[in-house]
Amino acid sequence: KIGSKETAAIYKTAAKRINTWATDQNIQNIADITADNLDEWRGLWGEKAEKQYNRIGPTSQSHFQGYLKRFFRYAVRTGFISTNPSLDLKPITKSKKRTEMLNKIQFRELLAAVQIFCAAQTGMLKDFTKELVALFLVQRWSGMRILDCLMLPRTALVGDNLITNTKKTGAR
Repeated sequence: KIGSKETAAIYKTAAKRINTWATDQNIQNIADITADNLDEWRGLWGEKAEKQYNRIGPTSQSHFQGYLKRFFRYAVRTGFISTNPSLDLKPITKSKKRTEMLNKIQFRELLAAVQIFCAAQTGMLKDFTKELVALFLVQRWSGMRILDCLMLPRTALVGDNLITNTKKTGAR
């Protein structure tokens, strides 16, 4: 059982990456995947990787490897393969680097770029300047993730306060 729509979307994206890699390696069957294949593949992951499907940042690498390992555990449990080739993949240390806030000048440049970007668009995007500026302002002054800002209900604004639970962790 997958659970939420968000979780299903994450697994669908992971499956697409695995399938693209397997096709690129001419791997026809799941049973043909070896620990060496997976170790070699993992060595190609990076933010500036040659192939698009290998472009994964340090923290996302850790998450993706977790999905990869769950996939192979599932494959063993359901009888598609008899041994799990991902067992020897060592954990990837998540980056401890914190996202830095834009300084005042950078933030003004971002807001100016939004106006330039929207003016150059056609159709509906041309009219989204106010919405994008509002989104970035809420992020700047609340410190909330973009998804939380996008999903923010009007009822979350109570007086001068935003009261909501984050989507990622459920924190208030």
